[in-house]
Amino acid sequence: NLPLTIFTTSQPAKLINTSIASLKSGNKYLLLLTNDYSSGEDVIYLIEDNDGSGTNLVPLPKGVLAQFVNLAPGVDFLNLSVEPVLTRAKLSFRAALATVLSEGQHRISINNRDTTINAKSGERILFVFAGDEKKTDFLAFSYSPLLSYTGSYKKRFINASKEISLISIKENSDEDKSPFTRE
Repeated sequence: NLPLTIFTTSQPAKLINTSIASLKSGNKYLLLLTNDYSSGEDVIYLIEDNDGSGTNLVPLPKGVLAQFVNLAPGVDFLNLSVEPVLTRAKLSFRAALATVLSEGQHRISINNRDTTINAKSGERILFVFAGDEKKTDFLAFSYSPLLSYTGSYKKRFINASKEISLISIKENSDEDKSPFTRE
C-alpha cells in the first residue's frame, strides 16, 4: 500500500486529498485528480498504463492523515510501527513523520509498547511522544483540519510537559523578543 498526499503549490499549502493506492511491481500508472461534481469532492483515480479493459474507474479510497512527533528527550530515536504502512521507522528526537492510514483501528508500536488509534474519515491524527528515556508517554489527538485562507495561517500549540502545567503563548513583537511566557 502506498500512502498518497496531494497538496496545493500555493502558500500556505493546503492538503487537497489523502488516499491509499495498491501498486504492482513493474507496472506504470497515471494518477488523475479531478472533482466529482455531484459531491463537490476532489477524487483520485489510479489508472494502470497497460489496462485496456475499459472498465469503469473507481476512485481510490480516502485516507486519514496521521502525524507522529518525537518530543522525548534523552532517547536517540523511537522505533515506530503502524501496520501496514510503517515497520520500525526510526523517529529521532524533535523529528516528525506523516503518513496516510485507512479508516478504522490501527495498532501502533513504539519501542515494543503497543497502543491503538481509530482513524476516522474527515479527521486528522496527531500522535505526540513525550516523557524521557525511562518512560515515554503517548499523547493522541484526533481533530478536524484547520481551515486555511490565502494570505493567513493558524497555529496550534500543545503542552506535552508534565512539569509545567500551564504555558501562556503570545505573539513575538519588536518590543518583546521572547515569544513564550511561563505562568
